[in-house]
Amino acid sequence: MAVSKYICCCFADDSDDDSDFMRPLLDHTGLTPPRSMGPRKRTYGAKKSAFSAAAAAIFGSAVNDPSPAIPSPPRSPLADITSAIGNIALGAGEDEEEESGDNVPQEVEDPAAYLQPLIAAYKADRNRTLEIQKWKDILTEDCSVTKIAEASYAEVYRISTDSGTSIIKVMRLQSPHDVDSLELETAIKIKSVVSEIRIMNALTELPGFVKFKDAHLIQGKSTKLFKHAYGAHERQSKDGSFFPNPLTYTDDSVFLAIELGDAGTVLEEFKLETIDQVWDVLLGVIMALAKGEADFEFEHRDLHENNICVSSTRSPEHKPEHPTLCRFGYSDLEVTIIDYGLSRATLQNGDTVSYDLEEDLTIFEGTDGHPQFNAYRKMRTHLFTSTRGMYPSTWHKPESRNENNGHTWSEHVPYTNVIWIQFILGHLKREFKKKNGASSPELRQFTEETKELSKRLDPRTKVENGAFQTAYEVLEFVLWQGWVTYDQADASGVEFDTLSLSDDEDDSVEDTEVEQEVDDSQGRRGKRMGKRRAAE
Repeated sequence: MAVSKYICCCFADDSDDDSDFMRPLLDHTGLTPPRSMGPRKRTYGAKKSAFSAAAAAIFGSAVNDPSPAIPSPPRSPLADITSAIGNIALGAGEDEEEESGDNVPQEVEDPAAYLQPLIAAYKADRNRTLEIQKWKDILTEDCSVTKIAEASYAEVYRISTDSGTSIIKVMRLQSPHDVDSLELETAIKIKSVVSEIRIMNALTELPGFVKFKDAHLIQGKSTKLFKHAYGAHERQSKDGSFFPNPLTYTDDSVFLAIELGDAGTVLEEFKLETIDQVWDVLLGVIMALAKGEADFEFEHRDLHENNICVSSTRSPEHKPEHPTLCRFGYSDLEVTIIDYGLSRATLQNGDTVSYDLEEDLTIFEGTDGHPQFNAYRKMRTHLFTSTRGMYPSTWHKPESRNENNGHTWSEHVPYTNVIWIQFILGHLKREFKKKNGASSPELRQFTEETKELSKRLDPRTKVENGAFQTAYEVLEFVLWQGWVTYDQADASGVEFDTLSLSDDEDDSVEDTEVEQEVDDSQGRRGKRMGKRRAAE
């Protein structure tokens, strides 16, 4: 679940039935049958697209007291599916036939029983019923559909109509009634999507987090629009597609479609032009993480450059000519955190939701020395040992599970957020260096100004010497430095306590910044271990 995982289906609030939007679509296409593929293995890290990957969410107003029930979203650009199709029963149906006294009633198995964990969670969090629909019911005939990206378990589409656009993240669910889905490595288990959708719903109103509009279950064969979008994307992608052609969908194929807002470009594909942009991305991420951590004990656990989106949507603040400590707000960038596939949170009702990373240890077996894969290993080492060291990839084998000291990924371990803040700081410096050179005056000044921040993020720094333990402590430091004003933090939804930092703290930490360089022979993202996509 590493890169841009967006899914969307434009379905919105409950309103009157608009039959014009529900016209059946043609289901024939001239696309060639799906090509044979080798086993597709899960990828952690960049998820490439022939287009700019999109994800969503714009900083909204501060939410100091999260409501247990998320308000119904505004009407989507697409048709209102829920009201249009009526109440579609998920069960096997009501037993309407009269039974004679001699007949013994027989219990009928619910064919959708395997979906109940997802349906129940959606009902609890949204107070709405997640119903099964058909592909032909979700789109108007005059809309356009463009496939823009693929993630480990999701295909990402942009849906455009005269009234606007939405991003749809579509995941095929493993179903006992769909034999093919049980063999596909692109199909996902129900339990793996429950935690992500619940976290998405909880964080949707927080500034800096992706806007979650709605989710829908879809069953059956695809439509002409999606078939053409798939074909166009496959032709433009040098690697083709790692997902089955929609022509192969059967009446038993089941999908989860999540609608998100359309809010920009993943950080990996965005070219950082100015040091002001670097500052805004770094500080925007810190504020969002601190807010999520404080409100929901949130840990992202996978916050690399493909799970951060940027968009030019706000007017930059006037940059004063005289010296000032403030560093935030001088570019036009908005920052949005996306993809909670590996994340953990405590919901308002007390439920803990998380993904068990022990289910797939290949995430910890990536190239030793590569910043992203090092971050995964640091998390697991810290969870198991409560230290800030890092065991190498060779240690993270199945037998290492016996060394967990009773700890599990459901626990709140906020230091994981600190690990990813350090990763983002290093990534921003490397990318700015590529464009502007190591001798850039702006980069030299940025490195000097963030030297103390780097020391406190360094895992070699001791807590008694000022090492950060939470994202909130990083935010306190940022406020203490004056890089973000209290008004700016308040506008971003942050509630802060009395600062715990003081001027007389021990400054004996070695002035050495950890530079995690990427081996050019391994490429930007290093060697992917284990579950790498393979296509013939």
